[in-house]
Amino acid sequence: MTASRRQLKTMCPMNCHPTQCGMLVEVEYERITSIKGDPENPDSRGFLCVRGQATREIPQNPRRLRSPLRRVGMRGEDRWEPISWEDAYALIIERIQQTRRDRVGIWAGHGALATASIRPLFMRFRYLGGFQVWNPAMICWALGAYGLALTGVLEANTKEDMVAHSRTILLWGANLTSQPTTAPHLIAARKQGAHIIHIDCRRNEASRHANEVYIIRPGSDAALALALAHVLVQEGLTDADFIQAHTLGFEAFANHLTSFTPEWAESITGIAAERIRSLARCYATQAPAMIVLGGSSMFKHQAGWEASRAIACLPALTGQLGCAGGGFGPRHRAFVHADGQADVQAIAQRPPGNYIPNHMASIAEALTAGRIDVFFLLGSNILSSFSDTRTLEKSFERVRLVVAYDIFMNETMRRIADLILPGTIWLEELGLKDTASHIYLMERALQPEGEARPLMRILRDLAEQLVISDFFPWQDEEEYLNTLLAPQRTHEGRSLTVDTNWRSD
Repeated sequence: MTASRRQLKTMCPMNCHPTQCGMLVEVEYERITSIKGDPENPDSRGFLCVRGQATREIPQNPRRLRSPLRRVGMRGEDRWEPISWEDAYALIIERIQQTRRDRVGIWAGHGALATASIRPLFMRFRYLGGFQVWNPAMICWALGAYGLALTGVLEANTKEDMVAHSRTILLWGANLTSQPTTAPHLIAARKQGAHIIHIDCRRNEASRHANEVYIIRPGSDAALALALAHVLVQEGLTDADFIQAHTLGFEAFANHLTSFTPEWAESITGIAAERIRSLARCYATQAPAMIVLGGSSMFKHQAGWEASRAIACLPALTGQLGCAGGGFGPRHRAFVHADGQADVQAIAQRPPGNYIPNHMASIAEALTAGRIDVFFLLGSNILSSFSDTRTLEKSFERVRLVVAYDIFMNETMRRIADLILPGTIWLEELGLKDTASHIYLMERALQPEGEARPLMRILRDLAEQLVISDFFPWQDEEEYLNTLLAPQRTHEGRSLTVDTNWRSD
């Protein structure tokens, strides 16, 4: 590589947990000339899907937002004028100072959280500032995760463990389009004799890799799980020692299961009672058995989180937690047992306030009632993310200032934003990406387009002007990243450090 041309290793910015892919990016004269998969990445091994390959179209895209904009006229009129960063900050600070901190809401979509390093700082800003704190995962994977956390475990075994040890694998609502890097391990496991069972409401590409396919009615996952648990208990296929040592409430749960027979579930799921019994026996006897859950699709209905609660009971009943090849396999935002990043969120320092629950109906109700005066939309097209768009849009009428931060104009901005801040992309930032088993450095490859600024800088600037003390006690970004990595240690016991120098061939 010449001085004007360099190749860097980074990670794809897409939020495709459990698939996170390494990238090789070639830059020449501050322009992307090539993006391809990194064959040395231990997670993706050179794989990069069409979405990842298409990200080369983002950096110099002519439709990118390149300067702050202020609305001209009324909301709904798509008319804008340029504004300086100084004037934009002044408007934001003025509106915040005119109200209470707990009347400032911040909603961040995945577009603003492409790197794992920005999220803890973003949460720190909200906690120390006393602003409303909401987690966008509530519209995605968290609905299922809530059920897993309340009833079972969030941790998962790795895809490598699945290949090496699993005798039975249940792909439950999981497909290989959303888990492409799991696919080679699943195929390898089957070649080594693992029995693959696919449970879904339709056939998809994963079905052809399965020994058995169970097509259930949409929304009936909890019924199937309860019927499976019924069979496990009634036929004595449970692990009494594990239940005694590691669970609570077994007797009450066993009594609760009495009416949830396979015959009861047949009319709900569409699966014959004898097939449900066969599935339960296979899961319990052909152990270790691993359940690979889908990221969010099965949980997106009113009682969706009950499905993960019911499914979470199955490995506990059969003693398949804490063992190789069992428990839960790779899924969205699942991590193995290990030290992660240092916690710098400062939740204990959050000042008292009238905080709104992390629940969309409650947020919309608060907006409608005029309890929010300033609302930040960071990397989110919120009107396309929720049902009842008209009601949600109307709820913003009493918000005095709506600030949007993104890289492209979207419908939410056009209709309700008052101020637009141009954002940077992952190649213009320094950050981290964490997978179930690795933490990767995402190096800065390009300078920001136009006047675009990274969210980290904007948070620091606003915190300084709002006098949010101790928000960024680090010397620079590199020291901040090293603080996040402090729990990680090399085999020699030394702390890891982030090398921010260019890597080139």
